[in-house]
Amino acid sequence: MQKIHLIIALSAATMSLSPFALADAATPAAAPLATTAKQNANKAEKAIHALLDQWHNDAARADRAYFDKMTGNAVFIGTDPDERWTRAEFIKWSEPFFQRGKAWTFHVRERHLKPDLSGKWAWFDEQLDTDLGLCQASGVVVLTAQGWKIDHYQLSISVKNELIEPLKKLTADLPATKKAP
Repeated sequence: MQKIHLIIALSAATMSLSPFALADAATPAAAPLATTAKQNANKAEKAIHALLDQWHNDAARADRAYFDKMTGNAVFIGTDPDERWTRAEFIKWSEPFFQRGKAWTFHVRERHLKPDLSGKWAWFDEQLDTDLGLCQASGVVVLTAQGWKIDHYQLSISVKNELIEPLKKLTADLPATKKAP
């Protein structure tokens, strides 16, 4: 009797089988499954990188196809405390930037992806050179009938730890304009 060994990766939010764990399966019976899972993971990762790269390029060129790369109920969280937008709110807010012919420019320094074995979603984080300086972002992409789309994106400005105290003094009196539900 052959045994097939699977490694189960757990996270706080979900339980899923890692496609990378399947690729490392040691038994010959698992090899075809492992190869297919690895190929699917590689294909998904390439598609997600291409989506995110094109999304950033669309913004730099003020191409409204930028918004087509987001799901209908996507959320974009910007750097300002008041910047939490639905896709529709984000389109309205960013219209003046797109009208001027250049919205914003993000150049990726580094990106990490963590796909789910179901092949239906993945998380990512990226470090970016931007018009705001060095930023970091994280997000979630989902596989839709139209391909991969961004469902959640959160952008933050990177601050060295030794600058936190002076920054806290600068921002201590900022009013909270949005209330939690």
